Amino acid sequence: MAQEIGKILITREALAKIAGIACTECYGVVGMAKKTPGELITAIFGKENVSQGVQVKINPDGVHLTLFVILLYGLRISEVIENIREQVKYRISSMTHLENFSLDVVVCQVKESNSQE
Repeated sequence: MAQEIGKILITREALAKIAGIACTECYGVVGMAKKTPGELITAIFGKENVSQGVQVKINPDGVHLTLFVILLYGLRISEVIENIREQVKYRISSMTHLENFSLDVVVCQVKESNSQE
């Protein structure tokens, strides 16, 4: 006998944090790019935001995530992107059981390992 006890709601911010953490743990990712003026202000005041550089859109078709990344110079971009896609999809699927989502990765910048910029 199945009973409905309630709903599970996952916010955009929660999805963005899961995706942001999974992405930044990937080899070759230097960081996430700031995509909005609010993120720039947050960065100026030194607050850490793991969802920075992650855009989440909810459509009737499902959820769409866009990651804005900064990669390490000298690596094969296509391999780093594929690793990011696999890790983020795995983390979101395993943590939320969300299966109907798409993922785009936008390379905003490439940095040398000793770059202070």
